[in-house]
Amino acid sequence: MSSEATTASHPDRVPLVVRSCRRPRQRAALHGVKLGLRSHSGFAVHIFSAALIVAGAITLSCEVWEWAILLGGLGGLFAAELFNDVVRQLMPHIDSMPEDERERCRAMAAGAVLVIRLTAMGLALLLFGHRIVKPLQIWG
Repeated sequence: MSSEATTASHPDRVPLVVRSCRRPRQRAALHGVKLGLRSHSGFAVHIFSAALIVAGAITLSCEVWEWAILLGGLGGLFAAELFNDVVRQLMPHIDSMPEDERERCRAMAAGAVLVIRLTAMGLALLLFGHRIVKPLQIWG
């Protein structure tokens, strides 16, 4: 049976050709995440922080929208750290760029991680602070 006949009889199915192209990309992406987690010791700190945030959200019975904000912040942090690792690994191999410019690129990538880290911490503090202080009637 051709993929067009299968798709016509089941419109919600993705054609086999498209589906088979996605799997290698997804596998490569997951392999990249695994390499990133193993390559940099800073990920251990982020994973520990993420575990604390998840434990806090469970303990404080956060609502769905609060989970979305917390997980979005954590996902952004992990993505920024992966990009930072890519920049850090590529910079020594770019010979055409002067060393001071390479150092500026590394510093900017590290700055991006710092910005998202502070943003994620601020989101967690606001959500958790509100949930902890609200029952005490101290804050709005």
